[in-house]
Amino acid sequence: MGSSDILHPVTSQTFSQDIKSYCQDIPGSFPYPIIADDDRSLAVKLDMIDEDSKDDPEHAITVRALYIISPDHRLRLSMQYPTSTGRNVDEMLRVIDSLQLVDRKPQIATPANWTPGEKVMILPTVSDNDLPTLFPGGVDKVLMPSGKVYVRTTTDY
Repeated sequence: MGSSDILHPVTSQTFSQDIKSYCQDIPGSFPYPIIADDDRSLAVKLDMIDEDSKDDPEHAITVRALYIISPDHRLRLSMQYPTSTGRNVDEMLRVIDSLQLVDRKPQIATPANWTPGEKVMILPTVSDNDLPTLFPGGVDKVLMPSGKVYVRTTTDY
């Protein structure tokens, strides 16, 4: 996952304590900071209030939101799960790995279900002449049914 910081906003200091208590089998200190959002101002600003309960501040609950923000403060990913559905931590880490890899090697894109070490796609904007320099470990070219060879992959990243 490289160098990433995780923050977890919760809408109550009490809930924050409950999370830490529930996860007490985690060795050492809690693995990331939890931000108490008692007045829900952060949840409102980030549009995290469940649509069905937004007009009832007493019972309004937040959706399961994920925001990935780059070190230069750009929003790189925004996902919201319904309150009934938990987030997939492996997918979150996969996205972070992908974003960090593409930041280091902007000539590539990661395909669906990619995990570190697997083939990546080479962008069509990269010329065939540049391939040996950018990917000295080799490039696979895939002949498509159309007869064109525009899908190029590599594990050299």
